[in-house]
Amino acid sequence: MGTKLRMSTPFHPQSDGQSEAVNKVIAMYLRCFTDDRPRHWVRWLPWAECVYNTSFHSALKETPF
Repeated sequence: MGTKLRMSTPFHPQSDGQSEAVNKVIAMYLRCFTDDRPRHWVRWLPWAECVYNTSFHSALKETPF
């Protein structure tokens, strides 16, 4: 598959740009889903994950799943 495990230091996620990019997208989805009830974000997290994983990613030229 050609994947490589890259570790980042705890409490310093800036060193892992790919994770930061994914977190930004998931946070954007959650803001959209929880517009009027932001405290209920945990209910929407599985939906945000599903949307992310089934969306086309230009870097991959396909969906992750």
